[in-house]
Amino acid sequence: MYIETSYCLHDMPAAEARAMILDHDPGRILFGTDSPWADQAEELARWRALGLPGDLLAAALGGNAERLLQG
Repeated sequence: MYIETSYCLHDMPAAEARAMILDHDPGRILFGTDSPWADQAEELARWRALGLPGDLLAAALGGNAERLLQG
């Protein structure tokens, strides 16, 4: 099962969002924005502000989706 973050990060305290992301398998997390209702640049900035490990961030922002779609 994969999880993605469409439309949730702006409603959650940053510490709660970070904890939620870190509690899941980093290979199963996908960046999501719920565009057009949320601005993609703002959602990306929220992700980057969470202080997540670089490898998790890279996976969630594209690596996991690439692997999933190629599978």
